[in-house]
Amino acid sequence: ADAEFAALARQQRAAYQGALLNWLRDTANVEPLGTIAGVLDELQGKASTGVLEQLFWVAGGLLEGMVAGELEPTPERKKHLARLDQQIKKIADGVEKSVLRSTSEAVVRSILHDLAHVQSAAPKIAQLKQAFRLDELLGESVDDVDLDAPDKSVAVALGKEVEQAQDMLATAFEARKTDAKSLTPLMESLHKIAGTVEMAGAPALKQLVDELMTICTELGEGRIANSDAAAMPIAQALLAVESGARELHRSDAKWQQQVDQALVGLRALLGEPNVPGAHGIEVSDAALTEAEYQQLLSVVAGEVGVNLGRIEEALEGFATHTTQLERLDDVPKQLEQIQGALQILGAERAVELALITRRHIDQVRERSLAVDSDVLDALAICVGTLGAYVDGLKAGRKNIDSLVESALREVEIAVKEKLGRAGRSQDPVGALRERLDAWFGEPADVLARTQVQEQLARVVALPSLDSAKSDMIARECGRLIDLVADDPNSLSEEVEQTLRASCDALGAQLSPEASIADEHAPIEDTAPESVANEPPPPSPVRQAPAPVAAAKTVAAPDEEFDQEILEIFIEDARDVYGNVVREYANWSADPSNAAALAELRRGYHTLKGSGRMVGATQIADLAWSVENMLNHVRDGKIAASPEVIAVVAESQTLLPDMIGELEGGPG
Repeated sequence: ADAEFAALARQQRAAYQGALLNWLRDTANVEPLGTIAGVLDELQGKASTGVLEQLFWVAGGLLEGMVAGELEPTPERKKHLARLDQQIKKIADGVEKSVLRSTSEAVVRSILHDLAHVQSAAPKIAQLKQAFRLDELLGESVDDVDLDAPDKSVAVALGKEVEQAQDMLATAFEARKTDAKSLTPLMESLHKIAGTVEMAGAPALKQLVDELMTICTELGEGRIANSDAAAMPIAQALLAVESGARELHRSDAKWQQQVDQALVGLRALLGEPNVPGAHGIEVSDAALTEAEYQQLLSVVAGEVGVNLGRIEEALEGFATHTTQLERLDDVPKQLEQIQGALQILGAERAVELALITRRHIDQVRERSLAVDSDVLDALAICVGTLGAYVDGLKAGRKNIDSLVESALREVEIAVKEKLGRAGRSQDPVGALRERLDAWFGEPADVLARTQVQEQLARVVALPSLDSAKSDMIARECGRLIDLVADDPNSLSEEVEQTLRASCDALGAQLSPEASIADEHAPIEDTAPESVANEPPPPSPVRQAPAPVAAAKTVAAPDEEFDQEILEIFIEDARDVYGNVVREYANWSADPSNAAALAELRRGYHTLKGSGRMVGATQIADLAWSVENMLNHVRDGKIAASPEVIAVVAESQTLLPDMIGELEGGPG
């Protein structure tokens, strides 16, 4: 009966989730998969309807192949297991049968599509292929059939070699290690590719690979000034090699233009005369096949991801030191490269978002846009949206332009009325006194402390102040503020008096006329050279925006527009959660593992940003809290104690259900 089966699902789900968590922590251990397979067998044998019996039968085939070690633990298969967990939850919760049927059929289709493309000796997989006629329905593609055997074997071999070279390229540039030693594996891979294309009798491809090796040699020996600019042309050339390999059996006219353009891009790096500079990846006017588009998308997405990672790092660094504008120096150029890449893909709305984000970054750098936590959060959301957009293209999601619309609204609201002014009050020192009083009343309030630090930085930048004296006062204030930030209980009456006296000392340097004049002064005139060259005052720890801010920019969850965004977030959040669990296992086993801590913190950072973007404020706030704590661990302000590690572990027990609840909209 349905009620009995729901009770069984509740009981079995606990075993399923425990096994899934253990497996995600160590995907090489198949023992938890055996437990999951046992749960699926139990549910299949007692299923209350045919569609559920079918669901667990098909899922059992997937698990049989994974337990046998024949199927790799790919991200897509991790998603299958996460979706199965959600189906079991729906059964336990007694959701409406029509909903349960449609979602179960969707999971079945997804798993069958995966199994159709694998070779396995598992009996259940063979049974499923026969029952659903998978070989007939999803067999070899037309392109594969057209290839004759010799050319196909060369294309397959080249494809694997080029894929390895692309991975090595991405690794080298992400780690910013482009010296000769770091590029040695890539050079060895290119030598193998050169031998393969020469054997295939493709002189144009051989010329391109030779040019690639020349560029890598020059890069490794430091003769290419801007090493970051080399990543895209090298990636384009590798793509051209792969495309040419697939077309070996046909006339080279179709892919020769792509090879020529790749050569132009590589030679431009060497500064050859009369060679136009290459901006991003160029493609011919001829329409791309689906396979060509997917290859192009894969390369472009990789390069966009590298740039977005660097932009995120720059914004995070700037958020903690908002007077250090030089931290943003490389961001406009990186956004320009992303614009070019998105233009190639025809992603016009995303191009517009990259353009607007770059414009606002320039305005911040020119001091014509006043910076506060809302502006910083909006810029972070724009950058996160560009990443989500590219991921959506790769996954073939529909209506991803709605992501861009949401981010554009967010940034428009954040910058409104902040352009063209410094954001000062008529009495800047009076505003500082007010913010000090507010913080004294609640010393643990991060936002109140942030406002004190921001206003202090504005006061110190006033041109009418004695820069040497004001900088000295600011440094003393900064030390006291940091002291209280580490321990709010240390805010004694003596500390309060010292900070108020410092505020009065700053006010004594200002005349009323100067205060009024300063309000209307252009921002670029307000930062004297002496201030720019001195260590900045301590900078704010950012506070998560209040839920009301998200409510103003995210539509009601029952609108179709936001449901589409929500589905994208749910899918990505499950991927990120898997990474969080894995990196937590590495870090908790060795708290000195800085790389694991960085990846763990990045996972929570991603959940925070994307959660805010879709209005999932509970997830965003939880992720922000954990990220903020991990920032303190990273910076050495708190130790990675058992209590800290336990808090991170506890957050991981909450996140799966929080993500699952979003299927009905943010709670």
